Amino acid sequence: MRARDALAKALALNPGNVVASFRGAEISEQLARWRWSHGEPFEADLEQALSLFRQGLGINAKLPPLHNGLGVALLWQAEQRWEEGGAPEPLLQQAQAAFEEARTLAPRQVYAHNNLGEVWTLRATFQSARRENPGPSGRAAVEAYRQALSLQPQDADLWANLGRVQTLLATWSLETGGDPRAELAKAEESLARATTLNPARATRGATWARPARSRPAGWRTGALLRNQTSSSRHRPSNKLCRWSRAGMTTG
Repeated sequence: MRARDALAKALALNPGNVVASFRGAEISEQLARWRWSHGEPFEADLEQALSLFRQGLGINAKLPPLHNGLGVALLWQAEQRWEEGGAPEPLLQQAQAAFEEARTLAPRQVYAHNNLGEVWTLRATFQSARRENPGPSGRAAVEAYRQALSLQPQDADLWANLGRVQTLLATWSLETGGDPRAELAKAEESLARATTLNPARATRGATWARPARSRPAGWRTGALLRNQTSSSRHRPSNKLCRWSRAGMTTG
């Protein structure tokens, strides 16, 4: 709280301080996630984070970390909207636009490619829960993760993300009378790569899988995929990549 108050004072003295906007947004988002994880109201802190990310973009719209940070916060907000029984698609579209802008500004960075994959994976998960075909969204996620892996092929989390959406596609095929074997084989290969690249995680008893997210009452989930890869439930999905503060400049 003291750090956020100090940043608020810095912004009051210099409204054009883009670094203060960025760091203030990150602190507000982290506080929102902490409150959420402890069952406390978090919405005001999340809205503050979104406001500060947008304030920073108003100062300098050419900084990829600001677009990426805005997308991460919006993606989490979309997940919360879904779990409350609301419509997440408008927020997913905003998150996607933010990540696409980050990718345009920094096409050789892995972050936006991975995070676009997370948008498409979350969209596919929601579609599957509504008994809508997740195939196009799932394939878009696969493409985004493969783009990320072309830049960073030794990242275990990227392989796990790819395996997760491939498993989702295989599950949909199985539930709708199709043949899931091809997608399952791809998923097994991706998850095996993830385990090979990070054997310590498996040795500690950790897993690349987690239970499926809870659904609002009234949604028909069927045998919806229950192996959703994640390293932390406090994030919208598995590994939403972030730029470090060192990448911020006042430009």
